[in-house]
Formats: sequence, structure tokens, C-alpha cells
Amino acid sequence: MTTNPLVSTRPADGFVLPAPPQGLAYPQTAQLVATVLAGSAMTLVVLYALREWRRSRSPLMLTFLAGGAVCYLNEPIDDLLGLVWYPRPGQWTAFTTFSPVPWWGLFVYVVFFGAVPYLALNSMRSRGVTLRSTWTWFGAFFVLDALIEQPIIHSGLYVYYGDPPFLLLGFPLYWMFINAGGPMVEATLLLAAPRFFSGPRALLVIPLGMVTDIACSTSVGWPIFSALNAQAPAPVKWGAAVLTMTLGVALVQAIAVLGIRASAATRPPSDSLVLTGDGH
Repeated sequence: MTTNPLVSTRPADGFVLPAPPQGLAYPQTAQLVATVLAGSAMTLVVLYALREWRRSRSPLMLTFLAGGAVCYLNEPIDDLLGLVWYPRPGQWTAFTTFSPVPWWGLFVYVVFFGAVPYLALNSMRSRGVTLRSTWTWFGAFFVLDALIEQPIIHSGLYVYYGDPPFLLLGFPLYWMFINAGGPMVEATLLLAAPRFFSGPRALLVIPLGMVTDIACSTSVGWPIFSALNAQAPAPVKWGAAVLTMTLGVALVQAIAVLGIRASAATRPPSDSLVLTGDGH
């Protein structure tokens, strides 16, 4: 089995990163099912995006989906910081940076970090933004995240290690606060600055999701990431997780304030405004 060289290296100061689980092989049936289901979901949203492009003559949803795919580059970083382990032997690997990640995860990212923030943006534009609607969208992200995580965890497609706190059915609950911020920040920025993302700059929507995701995951997750990698005592881990979730709540409030102001100050723009750059 291939192991992370950082785990087995003991530097002069004696610090050692937490050891990942050993002896795990990738479950082939679960991997096939996850790949087919996630791939089917991605295909459906891509087809819907093509339909929207034809209907509205705006490729905005396609840029969101492409951004969701690019956002997958953050997954190995989050895995390293948050102690998430994908078994190596038998994995159908999409790419490897800090760690190898599977193809089915890419398909999930296109939906979760591409289609869902696009739908959130459309809702913000058509219905406006309130504190209640912001929390409703975050709740939707939380539920979707939990629904995705449960079958993945229990089928062995990846595991959380390092004795994380707030485990519910194998899922550390603080990850919902880490995962949900980026897509909502992305949608809110598009609502607040539609003219900036116009003309050629409309292509900036593609890397925007990756930037907002890594910014939110690290700014919210740093307390628990630090405690886990320091192999801190259990009370410290629990306190760090509480701080992470508190930062997540503060982020929701900040997003709501920005969204409410943007919604009140501007008339909901059409997709064509964002992507044609005519500014009218």
C-alpha cells in the first residue's frame, strides 16, 4: 500500500503527522455504483445547462459547472488538512497532487460546487435575499452534504481519521460548515458584482468557485484542522470544532448582510447581463 511520505518522516523536532488508516483497499462495487450515479447526475445537469444556454443564450450555468470541476483541485488540500483518507489500491484515480482522488468525486463536485450555487444565484435574483433565505440555502447545502456523505462513508469510499469530534454516523458535523461557505460566497459575489463578471471577464466565474471554496474552507476550518494535525487532546479538538462551527455561523451572517445589501441596491440582472457585457 502506498503511504504518505509525510507520515513516516520524523523531523528533528519530533513532530509527526497523524498516520492514516493502513491496509485499506478501494471497494470496487461501491466505486462502480458511485461513479455511475455521480456521473449520471453530472450528465443531467450538463444537459440542463445546454438547454438553458439554448433557451437564454447565456452559458452562465456552463461556466458554473466548469468551475465546479476546477474546484476539485481543492479536494486533496482539504483531505490533507482535514484528515480524510481515500484508500489507494484499486482506486480509479482522476489525478494526484497532495493525494490521489477518484473520478466519482469530480462528478459530485460539478453538481455540488457547480449546479447548486448556480441555482442559489437564480433564487437570489428572482426572490431577493433575506436572512431567512440565506439560512434556508445553507440548510439545503447541509442536507445535501449529509445525504452525499452517508453512503460514501459507510461503503468505505473514504474515511475520516485522527479521532475527529462531533461524529454522527461516521460524519464529523463540522464539515458541513466547512463545505457550504464557498458555494454561497460565490453566488453572493455574482449577485453583488454582475457588471464585473461581464464580457470577457465572465470566464472568471470558472476559477471563482475554486477560490471561494478554498478561502472559506481554510478560514472556517483552520481551528479543527490545526487541532487534528497537532493530535491535540480530545477537549482541545472539541473546542476547536466548536470554534470552526462558530466561524461558519459568522460567515453565514456576513453572506446574508452582503446579499441583502446587493439585492436591495440592484435590480436582479439577467444571465445575459453577466455574460454579454453590454452593461444595460
